[in-house]
Amino acid sequence: MERFGLYGSFEYHWIDFEAEADWNLRDDFAHPKSFEQKASDGEGIVLALGGKYDLTDQWSVHLTLDYQEWKARDGKIRFFDNGGGFTTQGLNEVNWESWAANIGVTYRFL
Repeated sequence: MERFGLYGSFEYHWIDFEAEADWNLRDDFAHPKSFEQKASDGEGIVLALGGKYDLTDQWSVHLTLDYQEWKARDGKIRFFDNGGGFTTQGLNEVNWESWAANIGVTYRFL
């Protein structure tokens, strides 16, 4: 039995981005929807690299490092005022990046 193993994955995504929020501390904006954002030209990547070590035939431990990066460009943002009107402007880009480290334990029943 091999005790140590490595694994990895890669994902590429085409995305549409939509968001809305309630800026409840601003009296000049509408509530519960103060603004919305939309962009249809987006992409994302998800990477994972991990390893496992078998302690016994049933027990193993795992360590995985994950990375994600998401971007959307050339969208619109619309602000809703408390009088029922709205203002629209260009949304340059939206970015999100994250790292994660995960550790786990597995028990195999069979």
